[in-house]
Amino acid sequence: MLEHFVDICYNCILILRGGDASTYVNQSTRPVRKTGMNRIRAMEQLRILFTVLSKRGPMQMRAALNDTLRKKMIETMLYMMRTFQFCSISHQQALLILNLVREVFDEEDLETMKNFVMTELESDTEFHYPSGKTTSRMNMGQITKIAFELKYITQKQLDEMDSSDEDEEKQDQESIEKRSKLQGWFHFCEEKVTSIEKTWNRKLENAGQEPVSHNIGNEKFEEADENHE
Repeated sequence: MLEHFVDICYNCILILRGGDASTYVNQSTRPVRKTGMNRIRAMEQLRILFTVLSKRGPMQMRAALNDTLRKKMIETMLYMMRTFQFCSISHQQALLILNLVREVFDEEDLETMKNFVMTELESDTEFHYPSGKTTSRMNMGQITKIAFELKYITQKQLDEMDSSDEDEEKQDQESIEKRSKLQGWFHFCEEKVTSIEKTWNRKLENAGQEPVSHNIGNEKFEEADENHE
C-alpha cells in the first residue's frame, strides 16, 4: 500500500474537496451540507495510511510525506472541520490524522493552524436555531482542542527562547520576528482561548475529571522545531 502512498493520499484529498454540494435539513430545520460516505471512507483511508506510516518512525514519515502533500493534507483536514460542522466522525478522524503527522510539522504548518483557529474564534462561534436560541457551533470542540495545544506549544517555545536569551546577549532579526509572532499568538490566546479553557476546566472539575491543561501537549502536537534538530 505504501508503494502508492502519494497517489492514494491525493486521491483522498480530491474526494474530500470534491464539488458534491448536496444538502439535507437536520433536526434544527437548517440546511446542512452532506458529508457523504465517500468522504467518510476517504478520511478512514487516510487515517489507516498514516497509522501504518507512523509505526515506521519520523524518518519514514518525512520520506513519504513531502512538503507539498503535507501542507495539502493539513489544509484539507481544516477544511473538513470548517465545512462539515455537523459531522463528528469527520472531525474525529481529522484530529487523529493531524496527531499522526505532528512529528513532521514545521513552523509554516503551525502558522496555518493558528490562522485557522484565529479566523474561527474571531467569527461568530454560536449556532443559531430558528427559535432564536443559540448554542456553541458544532465544530467548536475540535477547534478549541487545537487552540489549547497550540497555546501549549507557543508557551513552550517562548520559555525556550527566554532561556536561550540568557546565554546570548544579541538577537538576530529572525529571532526577533519569531518572538513577535509568538507573542502575538500568545496575546490572542490570553484574550480568546484562556477564557474557554477556564470554562472547560471548571466543567471537568465539576464532573470529577482532570483539567484539560493537565493533558495538553502530552501526546499531541509536539513542537515543530524538535523535528529539525
